[in-house]
Amino acid sequence: MMAGPHLDQAMVRLFDVALLAVATPRPLVVAFGDARRWRAHLIHVRGCDVVEVGIAGDVSALVSHERAGRIDLVCALDVLHRVREPRAWLRTMAQLLRPGGRLLTTVPNPASVEWWWRTFAQEGAGRPIGRAALIRDHQHVGFLTLAHGYFGYGPGGARRETSRPGAWARAWRRRLAPGVFYLGARVELTTRRALETAWASSACPPL
Repeated sequence: MMAGPHLDQAMVRLFDVALLAVATPRPLVVAFGDARRWRAHLIHVRGCDVVEVGIAGDVSALVSHERAGRIDLVCALDVLHRVREPRAWLRTMAQLLRPGGRLLTTVPNPASVEWWWRTFAQEGAGRPIGRAALIRDHQHVGFLTLAHGYFGYGPGGARRETSRPGAWARAWRRRLAPGVFYLGARVELTTRRALETAWASSACPPL
């Protein structure tokens, strides 16, 4: 995964917001991709049990595991754009999560200068997934959207889409942000409206 102080700060904020509504005393987190830089934060600061799977981890083995359906947070860190069938993979992630569990997905920003350079340098950039496609893929398999946006740029590290910025601000953000994030929840249709209301009224820190 891409590195840098702004990106590290942004990832810590994303983890904290994703775990905000988790009521269990020791949340169970499954991380796909390279989560080594944030493992200490998740374990020692947030008090999580962390299972690191890697990019090419055996998903089927996790689905058949006794903890499947009881996981509080699944993190897919720069993995989805390398998956051949993203929506099928996301359905499997939903099977891992408990009802109300969170899925945090990050992918490289295909509109950024960094993505263009990685593609030009033939570094195995993967299939480009923009923010709109990222949201659409998650919602198609039933995730409730909690937050989404660009991250890894500027002093704040990440921004949640709360207002419509000007055209110049949008253009610079899309070019400078190395990553796009999506935070969703696994919900049943009967509880979707209640969760939407609770999240909208929660005192979560802005990204």
